[in-house]
Amino acid sequence: MDDVAVLIPFASTCPDRRANLATVQDWYSRILPGVPQIVADDGGCRAGWTKAYAVERAMAQTDARVLVVADSDCLCDAVPEAVRAVLTAHHRWAFPHTQIRRLDIDATAEVRAGAQPTEAMPLEFKPYAGVAGGGICVVTRDAWAEAPMDPRFKVTHGEDVAWARAMGYLCGRPWFPKYNSPLYHLHHPPILAVGARYRANESIARMYDHATSLTIRQVLADGQAHQDPPAVEPLPSTATVAVIVPVLRRPWRAEPFMESWRASNPAGSAVYAVTDAEDRATRQAWFDAGAIVLTSDRGSTYACKVNYGLEATTEPWLLLVGDDVRFHEGWLEAALEAGQHADVVSTNDMARTDLDELAVHPMFSRRYLIDRGASLDGPGLICHEGYKHWYVDNEWSFLARERGVMAYAAGARIEHLHPIFRKGETDEVYELGQSFAYEDSRLWTLRKNLYGRRVVRSPHA
Repeated sequence: MDDVAVLIPFASTCPDRRANLATVQDWYSRILPGVPQIVADDGGCRAGWTKAYAVERAMAQTDARVLVVADSDCLCDAVPEAVRAVLTAHHRWAFPHTQIRRLDIDATAEVRAGAQPTEAMPLEFKPYAGVAGGGICVVTRDAWAEAPMDPRFKVTHGEDVAWARAMGYLCGRPWFPKYNSPLYHLHHPPILAVGARYRANESIARMYDHATSLTIRQVLADGQAHQDPPAVEPLPSTATVAVIVPVLRRPWRAEPFMESWRASNPAGSAVYAVTDAEDRATRQAWFDAGAIVLTSDRGSTYACKVNYGLEATTEPWLLLVGDDVRFHEGWLEAALEAGQHADVVSTNDMARTDLDELAVHPMFSRRYLIDRGASLDGPGLICHEGYKHWYVDNEWSFLARERGVMAYAAGARIEHLHPIFRKGETDEVYELGQSFAYEDSRLWTLRKNLYGRRVVRSPHA
């Protein structure tokens, strides 16, 4: 098999995912001896993990004619047969599996230890039908050139079905096994595309659903012409804590916020107000008040803005607060003291009594956010961007508690002047957040039900 290469799109610091990758690489070295394996990331796409980019970066490192596009957590015994079918030129592409079997944590541990996966092993879900294009797919280089994966798909959802539909139109019928051929999927902490990213992927998938043999080339061309937003150039800073303040349509909050921050003896911290491009009055007010103003191009929700703040700053710690807080002297010292023992610090909002369980105004270590992530989606994110505002604190607090990395700093007093505590007046921005509360609640319940049990059972989640 001199004209074959295994391409593994991968980018993660998660120990479980890295263990899976090592297992998969060892497995390929045994079933396809001598075939080179190329692991590549997507180049750090800001809009979210992009499998298409990772595959292309791997392709650039080999001249092989036949490519095994292989996820880093999947095993299937029919891969060598699929490779031979494509090598003989009888088929331009092949998918080796007819059924997906998602192994649970214990079964995954056995396979990592060297056991052969079998249909008797316990599963996380019931087996379900495999999809061409997903998990493991064998293609010729020419087939990829004619029907490449669409880079508009971010994270995961819909990209495999769309790719298979395009190849079906342009590359003919694939080879597939005539017998039951399970694909064993190894367990790892989840990445789930819901909310804005899910809807975006759904919209792109519909383009493929509605395409015909006459229009599919244009759909593919539109995908290849797509341009992702450029990387954010982080601002240099000598501060220790970046105070990230997502703001929206309340310019009058800027001056009192900054006055209380200055009066609290905040040496070692810097304030970043994250605004919308069209919200000029608010941007100007925070600039005039002395904050560093960032203009988010990720979106206008709380979740989008704090993720943008992570990208645009360099301080070792990030504190997330709203524009409706008052700082009290000593907050910074108390928060950093707690941070000596934990990666997530719950500060004292001077209203709630459950702050040892719920970090309303959290301070995160940057190392924690980059290496593990504060959301169930994994490394590099603070919030899942399907949330509008509410319940983001439920998710990051749940995850931090289960990981044992959260501490409460009673002396870090950052008073929450919220109407619910009778410390402020309601306005259109509060009402906007409230209007999405039910939707955000349902999203949190969905994500916790789907993935919470696995997080509790996995010490590396």
